[in-house]
Order: sequence, then structure tokens, then C-alpha cells
Amino acid sequence: MADVCGKGPQAAALTALIRHTVHAEVGHGFAPADVLRRVNTAMLRHQGGSRARFATMVHAAMTVDPDGATITLVNGGHPPALVLRGDRVESLAVPGTLVGVYPDPHLTELEVRLAPGDSLLLYTDGVTEARSPDGFYGPDRLVDLLASFRDASPDVIADGILDAVSDFQDGRLRDDVALLVAQAQR
Repeated sequence: MADVCGKGPQAAALTALIRHTVHAEVGHGFAPADVLRRVNTAMLRHQGGSRARFATMVHAAMTVDPDGATITLVNGGHPPALVLRGDRVESLAVPGTLVGVYPDPHLTELEVRLAPGDSLLLYTDGVTEARSPDGFYGPDRLVDLLASFRDASPDVIADGILDAVSDFQDGRLRDDVALLVAQAQR
């Protein structure tokens, strides 16, 4: 999942570059951190050394087995992933540098185990930075909301979060919102 800086044709071109680079590098079997490094290199080459355009990204590889799933996660300046275990939420604060800014980004891989029924949530900052007269939606409100989805399906979780963020802004999303929920099967 990536969130590019800016809007319009330049942002769309950067999004396409990221999407195609990730697709190609995953196809070559690279680990998540190596994929982000290669995206970073492609972005720097594409921008000719300009740091005006960057992206936050989170990338993961998942291995499923009969007892759940193992996810290897890398974060390039993106909001932290959240894991729902029952009604408890764990934040996966993985350090990482924005993508497309520095020639040698600091990227750390984290391995997380999902037991059957556990859910991983990836989201863009359009969720936590949603604004209303009450201020920002914020990470604490998101954690509390996610905790309320005990035993819910991925679709119910994603739809519930999208509805809550939209309602918080009186039905009008003011920033890009992307959500991905992965759940280990029971």
C-alpha cells in the first residue's frame, strides 16, 4: 500500500511507477525491504534527483499455513499496521524512511504471526488525519473502533472503518482513504 505526495498527473504517474515496480520486483522473489529499496531507486531515477515527490509505503509478504499466517512487513514512512487479536489491538510500529527521498533508506522488516481469526489492518493517513469540528480522527479512535470488530470478517471491518471515517467528516472524505484487511482463516 502506498500513498504518494501530491495530486494530479504527476502523482498519478508516480503511483503507476510504484505499482509496476512493486509488481516486477515481487515477481523476482525479492524480500519486502528489498522491494521498497528498488521502488526507492526507481523513484529517484524517475525524478532526476528531485525530492519534491515522495511516497509512504507499507509492503508485506504472507505465508499461510494450517495454523494461521506469518507476515513479513516493511514500512517506508507509512502509518503503523494494526493487528486485531480478539478485542485487543496491537500497533506494529516498524521504523522506516519515506520512499523516494534518500538514496539509502532505512528499512526494517518485522515478522508477525496471525493466529486463526486475527486480522491485519493497513491504511493510509486519510483515515487518522480525517478532520471534523472535533479535530482529527486520530490513531486512538481508530484503535478503539478496530477493537470493536471482534470476530468480524475483513469486509465488515473495512466497511465499518470507512463508514466511521466518512461519518466523522459528515459524509465527505477529504483525503484519499485506502484500507486493506487480511485475516487468518479459522
